[in-house]
Formats: sequence, C-alpha cells, structure tokens
Amino acid sequence: MAKNLDPIFHPLPEIPEDLREEAFLSRAVARFHIGENGIVAKVELIQPCSNPRLNVLLLKSLQKWKFPRESSGKTQEISVTFLVK
Repeated sequence: MAKNLDPIFHPLPEIPEDLREEAFLSRAVARFHIGENGIVAKVELIQPCSNPRLNVLLLKSLQKWKFPRESSGKTQEISVTFLVK
C-alpha cells in the first residue's frame, strides 16, 4: 500500500465573513498531481463542497501547496476541512 504524502506547505483559504458559517461545516476531497520538486502540477476537487464560491477559494489555495521533492510524479488524494477562526 502506498504511503500518504504529507504536504510541507499547506495554506488554507481566507474565508469571507458571509461564508464563515457554511465553511465551518464544509469538507472537500482533492486529488493532487505532484510535479517537479514537489510543486502541485494540477489539483482537482473529486468531492467538492456544496458552495461553488468556497470551491474556488479552496482550489486557489490548494494550487499553492508543496510536497517533498521525492513526491514528484505522484498523485495524492487528501480530505480538506476548512479552518474557520
């Protein structure tokens, strides 16, 4: 069984005030295609949350994630829960 790849940089989106309550209850599953040097080559939401605006914010953040260099060329699915402060 393949080991899960842990991101070394994983920012989450800033949530606008009008979406905070909905984001608090939201979760999505993303598939990362990891390119050279652990940089995300492509990310897709395979189980998006119900709000399209939250999905757009989430995708923008997920594209900035980074994985260890040895993760290059691999694919990883990660469940993402919004962090609401």
